[in-house]
Amino acid sequence: MKVLHEVLVTVFSKAEDKKDDVLNALKAFFPFEVVPAIEQVDLSKGKMEVAKVSIKKDSQTNTFLKHFRELLGEFQMKAVASQANRLHEDEEDFNWYVRLDKRAWMFERKAMITESGDCFHLKFTLAVFPKKLETAKALALRLFG
Repeated sequence: MKVLHEVLVTVFSKAEDKKDDVLNALKAFFPFEVVPAIEQVDLSKGKMEVAKVSIKKDSQTNTFLKHFRELLGEFQMKAVASQANRLHEDEEDFNWYVRLDKRAWMFERKAMITESGDCFHLKFTLAVFPKKLETAKALALRLFG
């Protein structure tokens, strides 16, 4: 059964970051080979790069989800599941967002939930039918709870 339409993982690469370290850390999230896309972004503070990986195949999203659950562990998965109130009915797609601390993952390969902007940003697009908030919350709790 399809549970996710897409998983998108993005990370900003600041001037002081070593580009190879950022890309290797991004690739390390995936239990299979990926090739990140890199974009230049103009911000008020100057230019930055955004590296991202998007996966849409059922086999890859399911494998990634299982790997993600193992990386976080039971305690952090409960914290992720407790954020079900972040789903909004006015969104066209039901997206579930998780931020993981960039430094902890880059240097220690420790997956730690954060609210900081210096993070790996994960977006899970839930495959919900019918497209109702209650159905989306139930699926999110099943996947992340």
